[in-house]
Amino acid sequence: MLLMLLRVVVSARHPQEERDRIAIRLHDLTQEQLQESGYFWVDHDRATALATLQDRASRVLLFLKKSQSCLKNIYRAMFPLDDTPSSLLALLTKFQDMSAVRECVRQQLVAGAKAALSMVRLHRPDVDVAAIASGPPAPPAGSSWNMVPHYQAVDRPAEEIVDFFEEQTNVLLLQG
Repeated sequence: MLLMLLRVVVSARHPQEERDRIAIRLHDLTQEQLQESGYFWVDHDRATALATLQDRASRVLLFLKKSQSCLKNIYRAMFPLDDTPSSLLALLTKFQDMSAVRECVRQQLVAGAKAALSMVRLHRPDVDVAAIASGPPAPPAGSSWNMVPHYQAVDRPAEEIVDFFEEQTNVLLLQG
């Protein structure tokens, strides 16, 4: 996947912009730089080829730095208590292990269910939480449940529960 993204960055998706950057680079070469390089840059074809290579390499470097920054942010969001790997290779290795990512997502789902069920239990201690966990009751007359209206009915309360627990988590993180 990374190689595919690199091809997109390196390829001339905007060929005129690339030509403009190269023309500016070639134009900005000073007489001193030309002499120091043994007049390598004087040969237009060689100079253009090298400037194109340098331009594309710098674009790849920029892409890799941005990718590393984005992956660090994603890693911090997914694993806020873990140390964030410092190198791009270490980050890619962490995200290559899909079992860790799946486990993180599963932990978030479990945490959400725990938060919701704990609120239900606080407000209604008589509710059988195990019965809720076993799934929906049997639908009437062999039909199936349309869960859409039920999901819609709990949209806002679900947001409020998440807000509550985010506030509590932030307090705990600030104390720790």
